[in-house]
Amino acid sequence: MACFPHSLRRMHRLPVDRRGALCTRCGDWFRHSGDMFSAIRYYYRGRNYEQALRAVEEDCGRSIAIGEWDFFCELMVDCPREVIKCHPWAVFFVAVCGFLIGDLEIFAELQGILAGLEPPDENRRELAGMLAALRALEAHNDFRQMAKEFSLAFEKLNGHLEILSSSSQMWTIGAPSVLMLYHRRPGEPEDEIFEMQEGMHHFYSLANGHGLGVEYLMQGEADMFAGKVDSAKVHAFSAEEMTMQDDLIGNASSVKFLLMRCAVLESDGPAYQKLWDEMRRIADADIYPEKLVQTSLDLCHAFFSLHLGKPEDMALWIRDGKRDELYMFPQGCTTRLRCTTCC
Repeated sequence: MACFPHSLRRMHRLPVDRRGALCTRCGDWFRHSGDMFSAIRYYYRGRNYEQALRAVEEDCGRSIAIGEWDFFCELMVDCPREVIKCHPWAVFFVAVCGFLIGDLEIFAELQGILAGLEPPDENRRELAGMLAALRALEAHNDFRQMAKEFSLAFEKLNGHLEILSSSSQMWTIGAPSVLMLYHRRPGEPEDEIFEMQEGMHHFYSLANGHGLGVEYLMQGEADMFAGKVDSAKVHAFSAEEMTMQDDLIGNASSVKFLLMRCAVLESDGPAYQKLWDEMRRIADADIYPEKLVQTSLDLCHAFFSLHLGKPEDMALWIRDGKRDELYMFPQGCTTRLRCTTCC
């Protein structure tokens, strides 16, 4: 083991072919030790694209950390297309992460690559499931279409997708309000809530339960806007109970946001402050990506600042109308995505 760091230090002095071979050996070592991200980096450094994409697939996309997103984009751009076509699962994992962090350009590009593949007959069903899952994300926030595509994805893939249950992602993609994220048809919230109640079991099956309780949040927010505060709180607590079953913490911040609005409607200042402190603790737990959490907190704070007549307390990016700071983009972005985080 003493020779290993020394080998890394002298790597840059080696001829290209020997450097590539040493990088592959380093990648194998990190892979064997369980450090998949370092393994992928060394495979890429040695231009061993085949092993790099195999490691992405073996890792089920877990190592595609948001802090290193530029690295994975560079990997996919540099990788020869003939290699990419042999690793559809790697393409799928990177595409999903592209959507979840808001890089819609690479999401659309990788989705196009998958759609253009012509796999052998035994792999066609699997590819159809991947494409259905990507179409479901693309349809965000049209829940009727999302439910249809997630149902098809679950049928074709015969199991859950670990990347959709990742602890580094919030189910609402940073939006503090579930109702404002998914309510699309004026005057029809009851129909949308019914569709969500009917369709979420497909997503839960595919995502291994990630996001449990979102349908209760949708109902609770609808009740709150209808003036049924007690019913809204009951649904919020039901969502919170289901969230506790999800060790990924799921929709906890959205639960707090709903209960905080109920506290404001009831003029319960101490309850409001207690809930805000709890939301801050969720943010400080370092479970979700920093920008995702900060976006959600800023939007919550802006809502209450306006409600209390203190617009000067809002985050500067909201006050200045810098929509590009949103974690997900509103309508009119580079693909047909219809995503919003406004509250």
